[in-house]
Amino acid sequence: MRKEALQRIHEGHQGVTKCQLRAKDCVFWPGINKDIEKLCLSCHVCQKHQHANPHEPLKPHDIPTRPWEVLGADLFLWEREEYLIVADYYSKYQIVRKMPQFVTSAAVIKALKQIFSELGIPSKLNTDNGPQFSSVQFK
Repeated sequence: MRKEALQRIHEGHQGVTKCQLRAKDCVFWPGINKDIEKLCLSCHVCQKHQHANPHEPLKPHDIPTRPWEVLGADLFLWEREEYLIVADYYSKYQIVRKMPQFVTSAAVIKALKQIFSELGIPSKLNTDNGPQFSSVQFK
């Protein structure tokens, strides 16, 4: 039964850390983390792609001198609903807007325009360059 559980946890070849997090949500036995580590280290697919997507280095940003100068925006999923969050780097003030079922660049632009019309246009908006933020329409 453990072998089957390990295979199901590992079937996406996500690597040791993600497999351990996945296992944490559904199964437990003493030594499961070591078993997952052994499985991933012996998997040819995992080893082949282990360094294919290296982590991006964190880029420090300048500290803003006033509220609403620099904002960060991102999309997140909560209880099967998509949301846009906009956070002010100076005050840490956050605004969350529920988004339509299919989040497009146009939907993000519309939500941001509404927020900016209420609170003003920032000097800079930082995003994670997800598809909705990196489209031609958004730029």
